[in-house]
Amino acid sequence: MPTATATDTPLVRDVIALAMKLAPADREKVALALLTGENTPPNSDADWEYWKVEIKRRIEDVENGTVKPVTPEEMHANIRKALEAGRQP
Repeated sequence: MPTATATDTPLVRDVIALAMKLAPADREKVALALLTGENTPPNSDADWEYWKVEIKRRIEDVENGTVKPVTPEEMHANIRKALEAGRQP
């Protein structure tokens, strides 16, 4: 189960806890709806703080070698490979 972070609001913790009680297929539907929903800008100080921390973490991951950045061309090639692998029986 996802763990709470310092920036999570009580509502976020409640939504996660409730979603984890759903059947896997229903959790997938919820996740897909969240991922494909309108991407709105942060609208509260907590949202901005979360993204400042997240951006800093991602930069540190690249700088310390935890994450290797890829070019857009590499990214597209990786996506194509994954899609092709998923189509095979």
